[in-house]
Amino acid sequence: LPCGRRSSIKAHCTELTTFWQVLRLLLAPLWEALILLDRLLFLTEKGYPAALIPLFDPSISPRNYALVAFTVVIIHKGPL
Repeated sequence: LPCGRRSSIKAHCTELTTFWQVLRLLLAPLWEALILLDRLLFLTEKGYPAALIPLFDPSISPRNYALVAFTVVIIHKGPL
C-alpha cells in the first residue's frame, strides 16, 4: 500500500477503536445495573429477602453496591 493509504487506514482504525471504547464506557454502567437487578430479582423470586445497598460515594467508584440477601433458619425446640 502507498504510504498515504496506510496512514488513512490507520486513522480510520483509530477512529473505530475510539468509537467502540466510548460506546463501551457509556453502556457499561447500564449493563452492570441490569446484572445487579437480575440477581436481586432472582433472589427475591426464590423467597430470599434481598437488597442492593450502596457502600460508599459513587464518585469514588460506580461499583459501590452490595447485593445482600438473607436466609431464614427456623429452629424447632421440641417435638414436631
